[in-house]
Amino acid sequence: MSAAAFPVHATPGPLSDGEPFVLAVPSPDSTIRTVARANARDALRALLAPALGCALSDVPLQSEPGSAPRLALDTPRIGVAIAHEAGLSLVTALRGGHVGIDLMRIAPVPDLDEVARDYLGPAVRAALAEVDAAARPAAFALAWTRLEAVLKCHGRQIAEWSPDIARLFPKTQFRSLALQEGYAGHVAWVVE
Repeated sequence: MSAAAFPVHATPGPLSDGEPFVLAVPSPDSTIRTVARANARDALRALLAPALGCALSDVPLQSEPGSAPRLALDTPRIGVAIAHEAGLSLVTALRGGHVGIDLMRIAPVPDLDEVARDYLGPAVRAALAEVDAAARPAAFALAWTRLEAVLKCHGRQIAEWSPDIARLFPKTQFRSLALQEGYAGHVAWVVE
């Protein structure tokens, strides 16, 4: 039995120990992410400022192209992550641990079986093959975002399936996200 979808909030709220806070940020329905990135970083600052006891402009958020955002401080330990898809961005923060998040629009994947074989592992590939063809894009999106969220949580890039990747899953908590229709996503976290 799968767990209920993890809540996604429309406005910032308090961070708690042991469980991430996920915030949905509307973004342009475009693959050009300049505005989406700026909006997501602003939302992340709004989420973090109360937890840090500072003004939005004083949140020490560091972000470099090609790298995940991070807080430029050692204590308190707050993990942060951002995911983008055309039309929606997600930001998340976790007090006392590491967090990863991923988001995907649900759409047909022409080479789904090959991608599943190369990246999702034999068990997920077999499970996807059993899913009705109409439901397969959504099932694939959930499997893919679970993989990406777990990898991001551990600071890893996407790579072909391996025993090393498989060993990350038992060390990680993860849940699918309660998102608007047409999107799938996961959040993954490890509490220190």
